[in-house]
Amino acid sequence: MWIYGLPGAGKTVLASYVIEELEKLCEPANGSVCSYYYCHYSHNQDETVPFLSWVIGHVCRQISWIPPELKRLHDHGCEPTTADLEDVLEVILQRLDNIYIVIDAVDESTPREELLSLIEMLAVDERFEKIRVLATSRQYFDIEQSLNEISASISMSNTMVDADIRRFVHARLRSSHRLKRWQERFDEIEEILATMAQGMFRWAECQIQAIERLRDQSKLQQLLSNLPKDLSESYVRIFEAIPEDDRSLVRCILTWVIGHSQADWIYDVGVNAKLLLSAVTYEHFGYETKEQDSIIDLGYLQEICSCLITVRYVSGDIFDCPMDVFPGLQTKEYTDGQDLYVSLAHYTVLEFLVSPHVFQPNFALFAMSPELVRLKFANSVLKQALAAEPGGTNTDWIHDREAYCLTLGCALYMHDILTDSDLQDLFLQYINPSAAHYSRFEAIQSKIVKGDENSRCYFLRHIPARVQWVPTEDDNSGSGAALMNLLLLRHHSIQRELLPMIRRLLSGRQIQELLNARVTATFLDEADEALDESGNYLCTNTLHGMVWEIVQSRQIFLDDEELSESFDMLWRHLG
Repeated sequence: MWIYGLPGAGKTVLASYVIEELEKLCEPANGSVCSYYYCHYSHNQDETVPFLSWVIGHVCRQISWIPPELKRLHDHGCEPTTADLEDVLEVILQRLDNIYIVIDAVDESTPREELLSLIEMLAVDERFEKIRVLATSRQYFDIEQSLNEISASISMSNTMVDADIRRFVHARLRSSHRLKRWQERFDEIEEILATMAQGMFRWAECQIQAIERLRDQSKLQQLLSNLPKDLSESYVRIFEAIPEDDRSLVRCILTWVIGHSQADWIYDVGVNAKLLLSAVTYEHFGYETKEQDSIIDLGYLQEICSCLITVRYVSGDIFDCPMDVFPGLQTKEYTDGQDLYVSLAHYTVLEFLVSPHVFQPNFALFAMSPELVRLKFANSVLKQALAAEPGGTNTDWIHDREAYCLTLGCALYMHDILTDSDLQDLFLQYINPSAAHYSRFEAIQSKIVKGDENSRCYFLRHIPARVQWVPTEDDNSGSGAALMNLLLLRHHSIQRELLPMIRRLLSGRQIQELLNARVTATFLDEADEALDESGNYLCTNTLHGMVWEIVQSRQIFLDDEELSESFDMLWRHLG
């Protein structure tokens, strides 16, 4: 089945409802299971392999069985292909009668050709005849071409959706304490919004929030008589209404919310509200006022960001996920407001920020390409990591600003940071053991290695907790140790894209000088068996030698031939 509709028409909400109903009906013990996958703009990836990986993992947990084929893929330590995962899924089906799969927002896979081919195959290939798929998306030509002939198609533009929007508006008007002053006009407001929504729940919500913000009662009629015709025009008015003095602050907030959603290590539940307030205060009001975390509060943040963000309570239930999907979140609930998370109110907000509309002179400040957001976000995270208090002890990277920036910094250099000179300088300071903040890494690494809060996949674990080196005339600032960390972080390959950053680190010196620098590096590792009766698996591993020797001994993902080729490349281009 394929459900399609306009942006903001409620496709994701409908998909979530279907999932809840399927979970009530399916009984793994009776051979029937359901699974789901939400494609999301922030993933910025082809969703084919992640979709299959998630579904396979989710189904295996439900039936408490891991196929030998899946274990072999895991033992090989390489990324599975689509074909590999298809074979695993075929084996799993031998133990089941039916699998119901819901995949939401197919159009947000970038690219999506392979994902569409996979959905087609699941629908028509005899190997997967036990699978039933429901997909949602916008009505794009390529998706329609792929799915129309193999599915029952349902448009969200129909009288039932219009009736649902009317019910939504009716309930929303009567549940908002800020709208009580308009209750005599509820029927009129409901009729106008329900009639003009054209199947878009999101449009209706934006207009309701605009009414909530009215201070002058005489303005209501003017607003109702001049409603925006679509979502884009709604966003134009929202951004135009932001006071001039608040615009740079709103931009900073959006940069952190979007940057967080695009980070490699975070699932898209949103950035913790307490952390966001602290980070934005630190970034926007000047680094010298970093202790003043109460300059802005959550209410003010919601007010100035209007319909652009959503703040929601996240209970412990959402954290019951595998580590590769939702790393880093605690399962306990907080009672002091720390269990609130902030995300974009809707993916159409980001679409607007990269559209031609935003280049209008009166709010061009908000033009935010994904590349620019990554650069601004990385810059903010690295600067705040470098300024972390050396004597600080907080390791809660979900709620504490300094711990967050210290932990996330390692993941940032997988993106545009490799080509931006300012960020290269910041990153090289970040991984240099001579910097004051480096002493904070050990406590955080201890949590990572032990797997606290499902964090074993974090990049920070690959560099040593402590490093000592003998200063020389050529290197008295730990550049050799920084080079070691740079190469260790690129644990799957030492590629040409590292060369500009290494040249920056060399500052005219020969690569041999730094590769031959002698260091003592202490790593935190996980022992094969418990070291004491308390079940402690954390051990230290101290290595003495030249930088290239330590890199070679820790590159567990590369064989000797690959390492030799990598070092030859470094010598050839930098020697």
